[in-house]
Amino acid sequence: MRFQLNHLIIFFFIFSEMSTAFAQADDILAKATACYVEKQTDCKSVLNEAIRAAKSEMSDSAYLFWIGKNAQILANKGMFAPAKVMAHERYKQLKKGEDSAKIGRALLRLGAYHLYSGELDSSLYYHKKSLEWYTLIKDSIRIGFGYINVGMSYKELGKYPEAFDSYTQALKLYQTLGEEGYEARVYSELASLSAMTGEVDKAISYNKKAADFYKDNEDQHTYAYILTNLANDLIYIRRTDTAEALLKTAISIFDEEHENNLLMNAEAQLGRVKYHQGQYDSAITLFERSNSRTMEGSFLAQQAYNAEFLSMCYSELKNYEKAIEYAQKSYEYNQQIGFNEEYGHSLMALYEAYKKDGQPDSAIKYLELYHAVKDSLFGTESENQLNELKVKYETELKEERLNAQQADIDLLKTKSENQRIRTIALGAGILLVLTIAIMMLKIQSTKMEHQRNIAEKKEELHRLEMERQEAQQEQLLIKLENKKRELTNQALLIAEKNEMLRSFKEQLEDISEKVEENAAMNGLVRKIERAETKVEDWDKFMHIFEDVHPDFVKLIQTKFEKITANDLRLAALLRMNFSSKEIANILHISADGLKKARYRLRKKLELPSDENLQEYIVKL
Repeated sequence: MRFQLNHLIIFFFIFSEMSTAFAQADDILAKATACYVEKQTDCKSVLNEAIRAAKSEMSDSAYLFWIGKNAQILANKGMFAPAKVMAHERYKQLKKGEDSAKIGRALLRLGAYHLYSGELDSSLYYHKKSLEWYTLIKDSIRIGFGYINVGMSYKELGKYPEAFDSYTQALKLYQTLGEEGYEARVYSELASLSAMTGEVDKAISYNKKAADFYKDNEDQHTYAYILTNLANDLIYIRRTDTAEALLKTAISIFDEEHENNLLMNAEAQLGRVKYHQGQYDSAITLFERSNSRTMEGSFLAQQAYNAEFLSMCYSELKNYEKAIEYAQKSYEYNQQIGFNEEYGHSLMALYEAYKKDGQPDSAIKYLELYHAVKDSLFGTESENQLNELKVKYETELKEERLNAQQADIDLLKTKSENQRIRTIALGAGILLVLTIAIMMLKIQSTKMEHQRNIAEKKEELHRLEMERQEAQQEQLLIKLENKKRELTNQALLIAEKNEMLRSFKEQLEDISEKVEENAAMNGLVRKIERAETKVEDWDKFMHIFEDVHPDFVKLIQTKFEKITANDLRLAALLRMNFSSKEIANILHISADGLKKARYRLRKKLELPSDENLQEYIVKL
């Protein structure tokens, strides 16, 4: 009893010490995590401080457990930068021991973290190293894992034949072992590869095989993952109704299991369905919901994908400011990740948004960048093909040299045989030169085609801009003509009103001469006289006049300070080319009164007697 009690006390003491060490390291790790989330500087030094604290306070096994667990937690949150640091530390510590299985798993995780960070060459390196370790310990199941992960790295690098070869190796291995579950996993990866190479029917077939297996074996989680992939393939061939049904099933399963990362992708795929169905508002809601499941600075590939489709949705809704904003985000995210194909999609989204917004210069800029990326990808592919041809040719030359040496040794070979060998070698050389020439011509032809496309796009954008400017000019001319008509009508209306009031006044004055003095009659005459001098009509006239001749009034008032309101009215009517009779009627003055008004205006304008007043005002 005492022995057991002593052991319990010792265990409690050790556990308490270990818990304290975990707590201290976890506190510093939390600070490092916050640093990465907030994109502060020198986050790596804070993370290394947490690693040093854990290493100094924990046993070796506890330290390896702590660092491996937290690396995976960070990766699950999409924070691959700190996850890689911790995974590298775990791999370094494991290399000191002899547990090959754990070393293989550490390499596999390193490959995955680099893959999701867009560091594809590093990902391929660590996945190949992982495959080497599993081959060394003859772990058949994990050898298959190794082939699958190497295939994934090749696929993202755009090396599709190598990816297919790796997947095929894994499939043959699992078929030999009778591991149907792992076969289904390989079918899923083959489906993804087929979709990327445009073989959508094959992709659907592979995904159906995988889905049937996981459904029969009641593996709901993996079944939902495969349904998401299958829906993605169906969207390519516009079978959106079927894709929508599959995605809703997958989302329901992921939601029940609280699989935030997979739910994020499935919601984005459903948003893509809604986009192709023309339901742009619903699509925007789904892409924004997918984005809300990511942390700041994490899952950049998903955020770039969502931003690209959000740009396309807003473009369809003619909200070009938003379309440009999200296309720019997608472009920036893909620049960070380094996936050339998606980077090209972002450039095309920017081109389309700027084009529809009527910004031809910006549109052309991103179109040229897009073609530069395409040229770069094509050039790399061509270079790889040329290298393969060179290797093949060098191999053939070596074989021919061996054959020639054998012919010299073998007395049964004749000189004609040697000549035939040389002819074959020469023919192979000529064939290689021709092949290289054809490929160079193909590259040049593709570049010329791209340049023609850019020129056509520029011409189209220029034409659209000219049409838009012509339409605007036409609208302005129509508006100006309408204002001129309105101004003339207002002047004539004033003249007509004045004429009518003058007539009434004369009639009333005739009546008042024939009858005895009448106060009411005299009051009416005075009202008419006030109406004749009413300024509201002139205010309206001058307001319209300034719309038609915006700088005239300001210029004449600035240049000639003594100008009065009556002078301005006369100048305006002269500017409109009214006759003297029309001006007298409009101003409600006699012909002599008009002459005096013109004389006063000439004097204020300081015009010499030999210069025409109306011509001078028209030229102002």
